[in-house]
Order: sequence, then structure tokens, then C-alpha cells
Amino acid sequence: MEDRIREAIKELRKAKKRRFTQSVDLIVKLRGFQGKLDEYIFLPFQPKQVKICAFVDKDKVMEARECCDEVILKDEFGKWDKPRKIKELVRKFDHFIAEATIMPAMARVFGKYLAAKNKMPHPKYCIFTPKQSVKELVEKLKKGVRIVVKKQPQIQVRVGNEGMSDEQLMANVKTAMEEILRLLPAGKGNVERAYIKLTMSKPARIW
Repeated sequence: MEDRIREAIKELRKAKKRRFTQSVDLIVKLRGFQGKLDEYIFLPFQPKQVKICAFVDKDKVMEARECCDEVILKDEFGKWDKPRKIKELVRKFDHFIAEATIMPAMARVFGKYLAAKNKMPHPKYCIFTPKQSVKELVEKLKKGVRIVVKKQPQIQVRVGNEGMSDEQLMANVKTAMEEILRLLPAGKGNVERAYIKLTMSKPARIW
């Protein structure tokens, strides 16, 4: 697989240059997979710039403000009473994290809007206890990408951008494929084909 990934990256480097930095996506077509999947995988190199919003109680507010782009205190939830304002918040951020002790209150106010955009704090990776380090969670999440399969038998996930080195892209694509195979019930048996592509390039097959 490594040789095919390496050749695919070389192929993408030949694509027409654009006036912006194109992202690199990994697309995996599935077969024989009937269920749903919603997990995070963590890559060696941060694949994109992300903005993170934290829902916290008073005990975590100072720590969260040091590492998150926005912090919403439980005591402030009452101010979020307009759907338009909440929808703007959901669009603005890539990840939402929340302190476990305030999840019920957060869900009542923001839940349906976050769920509609598949941005509810993931119970395994985005909900933290008062004893956990918010900074460590945020640093890990910056290298994380969410693997979701719902209706379509396909996974599409960003693994980097064309400004990254070949070695960085190679490491991210390889790790992503290995983690996806690990998550699939039948492993390789669930993969029909896989390829990488730039935002505006033809796909380069790796599987």
C-alpha cells in the first residue's frame, strides 16, 4: 500500500495549480458494509486548521480559554435563546467539546442544532471530566478526523493539504487507511477501492 500511496501523491503533485491551497481528501468506497460508523482517528500531522468551542462549568473556564477558540459557560446558556444565533455558532466551529457534568444542560439548548450538522460532542473523544486536561484533549483533537458512515457506503475525510510535504501526506494517508481498516468489521473485505484527490483534481487510486 505504501508504494501506491507514494505514487498517488506524485500524481497529485502534477495537477494544475490553483490560486488557493487545495485540501487532500481520502475517499474509501465500501462494499458489504450495512451498519453505521462514527469514530475519530488521529493522524501523525494536523490535517487542517480547526476551530474548537468548549462548553464548560466554572471549574474549567480558565483552562478552556487558554486553548479553545471560544468558551461558553453553563451560566451563559440562557443567553442562547435564538435559533439563528445557535446555527451561526454551529457553522463557525469544527469541533465542540463539553464537560461531562453539564452535558444534559448543553444538550437541551444546543443539542438539536449540533446533531443536525453531526457536531455533537462525541462521547468517546469530546466529552471530558473535571479531572481531565482540556489542553491535552484539544491538542489531540486537532490531529483528529471524524470517520462517519450513515447512508452512503463511503468514507471521505481530509488528510492534509498540498502545502504539506510528501512525507507528511504519506504518513497521514497510511495512518488513516490503517485506522479505517481497523474500524471496519471485515477489514480489507469491506473496501472496494480507495483514492486520494485534491479539491479540484482527478482522483489517484491507492487501493
